[in-house]
Amino acid sequence: MKALLVIDFQDKFLKQRDFNELKKKVYDLIDYFKAKSHEVIVVEHLNDFENPEHNPLDTYVESQGDIFYAKLQPSVFKNSDLINYLKLKEIEEVFIAGLNMEYCILFNAIAAYEHGFKVTVVEDACSTVNNAETYEMPGLDIIDFVGSVLNWSNVVKVLTVDEVINENESI
Repeated sequence: MKALLVIDFQDKFLKQRDFNELKKKVYDLIDYFKAKSHEVIVVEHLNDFENPEHNPLDTYVESQGDIFYAKLQPSVFKNSDLINYLKLKEIEEVFIAGLNMEYCILFNAIAAYEHGFKVTVVEDACSTVNNAETYEMPGLDIIDFVGSVLNWSNVVKVLTVDEVINENESI
């Protein structure tokens, strides 16, 4: 079985710039996983569990989630029962989409691999609110850089939405 993790697809991030193309890619990916009866797991970042700041999820993503997890740190695999849930559902492969590529996407991809799951990051269904100026690295393409590092690891596959759909027609 396979599952899609949609990470931090929240209004506080999505309002920071034009993410319409990203939204379309994520929605297409969700629709594909739902059509194949695979789990769509929605993860949201909170600043504090006891006093959560109101940072609503994208409405479409929220309406399509099979289960929801909140996290205080970059990885949802830490301090949650996600691993148990994935094992209960007999999920062996995790696909990851959402925000922010250089933080939560990267951390969750590594954590999923470390817990024994096959991992695919869907590069064109990931983005960031940051840019090259954030890191004082002119010309840096954050999404491509992180995607390349993950892909070069030979333990995390990096594909596009179209490649996921074409490669996994049998899922």
